[in-house]
Amino acid sequence: ATVIDGGGTANTVPLWSDANTIGDSVISQSSSKIGIGIASPSNILHVKHADPGIRLEDSSPDGLYGLLDAGGGDFIISADGGAGSANSFISFRVDGTAVGSEKMRITSTGSVGIGTNAPTEPLHVESTAADILINSTTANQATRIRLKTTSHEYRIGTQGTADNFWIYDVDNTAYRMVISPAGAVGINTTSPNASSKLHVYGWTIIQSATNFASLRLQSTTGSWDIDNNNGTFGLQWAGGDKFNITSAGSVGIGNAAPSFKLQVNGTVRINSGDAFLDDGQSVRWGGTAAKIDGSSGGDYLRFYT
Repeated sequence: ATVIDGGGTANTVPLWSDANTIGDSVISQSSSKIGIGIASPSNILHVKHADPGIRLEDSSPDGLYGLLDAGGGDFIISADGGAGSANSFISFRVDGTAVGSEKMRITSTGSVGIGTNAPTEPLHVESTAADILINSTTANQATRIRLKTTSHEYRIGTQGTADNFWIYDVDNTAYRMVISPAGAVGINTTSPNASSKLHVYGWTIIQSATNFASLRLQSTTGSWDIDNNNGTFGLQWAGGDKFNITSAGSVGIGNAAPSFKLQVNGTVRINSGDAFLDDGQSVRWGGTAAKIDGSSGGDYLRFYT
C-alpha cells in the first residue's frame, strides 16, 4: 500500500508536493470566500502577492492575453499583453455581454469611444442627445476646458462670480471674448455694456471675399446698410442709396456716383447759418455758362449768363 505522509492547515486547499506527500497550497477558504496567498480572504476572491495580477489567456489564437494588475496601489487593465493582435481593445459593457451592450471602448490607438465602438478622435461621444456636463460643485468657481498646443493655450469656460461665458488667452493673460448672462457680447473687454449686444474694444474689420462689404442696422421699421461698394462708402435705407463718398473724396447725397466734391439730387435748405465760398469761387448752373462769383477782397458780386 502507498503511504501518504505530510500534513496541512485547516481551511487550506492541499497540495501534493510529490506522489505521496501532501501539504498546503496557496489557496485557502474562509466561509464562502477564496483566498490566494492569504489565509483570511476579505472578498469572494481575494488575491495577495508582491505583484498581484490575474492573467486571462486565450488558447486560440494561443498566447494572447489580458491582465489585471494591482501592484503598488495602482490598478492596471491590459489588453493584448503579448502584443499579438493589431486591433485589440478594451470594452465596457452594461446590461449584457454582446457588442450591443457596449457603453465605452478604448482602442489600440488610445482613442476613447462613448456610445461608439469606432472612435475617430481621442475622445468621441455619440448619443441621440450627446451632452457633456462639466459641473462645479463649489460656489463662485470657474468651469473650463483647456485647449493647448505646444506653443499656445486657450481656455473656454464660465466665470464663477459673474457667470459669464468666456474665451481666455492664457499666454497673453487676456480675455478675448465674454458673453454675459444678459446676452451682451464683449470682445477684448470683460465688462460688455449691458445696453448693447456687442461691445468691441479695439479695431473692428468686416471683410468680404468680393468688392462689396456691408453692415446692416435693422429695427422694426426698416434697415440702414453701411457698405463699401467697390471703394465707395455708402448709406442705404431699404436698399436705396442715400449718401455716398467715393474713393476720390466726392460726396453724393441721393446720388450713388457723384461727379463733383458735393453732388446733391434734391433740394438743399439752410435753416440757420451761412454758406461760404472762397474768393474767386462760383456757383454754376449745370450745362450753361450761367454762374455767380464774388470776392470779399474786391467787395463785389458778379452774375454771368
